[in-house]
Amino acid sequence: MTLKDNILKKIKIKLASQLVGESISSTQEPRLDKQNAIFILEAAGYKHQHLRDIDMYFKGQEPENRRVIALDAELAAYRTSPEDVATRKSPTVKEMLSLGTIKKILWDEGAIIEKKRATLDTITKEAIDSLDLSFTRIEIEEIMYQSMASLAEKHTEGIREGILIFSELLKLKSPQVKTSSAILIMAKKVSGDPVSGNLYGPAMAYNHNSFKICYTDKVYALNDPEQKEAFERFANECEAASLTGEEVFRKLCEMVKIKYKI
Repeated sequence: MTLKDNILKKIKIKLASQLVGESISSTQEPRLDKQNAIFILEAAGYKHQHLRDIDMYFKGQEPENRRVIALDAELAAYRTSPEDVATRKSPTVKEMLSLGTIKKILWDEGAIIEKKRATLDTITKEAIDSLDLSFTRIEIEEIMYQSMASLAEKHTEGIREGILIFSELLKLKSPQVKTSSAILIMAKKVSGDPVSGNLYGPAMAYNHNSFKICYTDKVYALNDPEQKEAFERFANECEAASLTGEEVFRKLCEMVKIKYKI
């Protein structure tokens, strides 16, 4: 896979992890987002096995290294065999009469390595660590030129991919401000202080209706009503933008080069 593919997959893994986390930590009845959980597990190299009525994913053949994850709201990770997990979670009537099986069920915690958020964090890290995210100056410039070409051709998907890739590399976030639904805004979050609060900047905004993209170096204190309104005007109208059009992608590319010293 190309660098672009790997970064986009990382973004998808992180989003899937967020959605799975929300599903298993719901204050209502927790219900695992299975589709996204499976995506993460497969990206992390786990293999599927269905035993009895249990769907599980496992990795590793040696007992000391094996991990088995049951696909339910507990998202429990076991260091045992898939067969043993099936016995613990769905024993037959005959097995229920066995003292050994009863002990396994009663002492299930002894076989569990981790649960829920801890398991999710582990498999998310494994999935991301499996990606080759190293890059060269030429590869970053190629993404820049592809993004510029998408902008010239008014290809929204290509433009958004470019924005998301550079935002991931530069750790830009989407701040909670009032914008049109057509606006994608990304900005660097700067640690605030008791006086200024949360600071955001530099920032870029893209309107997928007008295909207008802009950038500003300015930093905004979003707890200040006037600065928040100014930030929203930048997002919606590109007010006070220092760069527009393809020069935004050139700027983002240069920022990546500086950040990673390439």
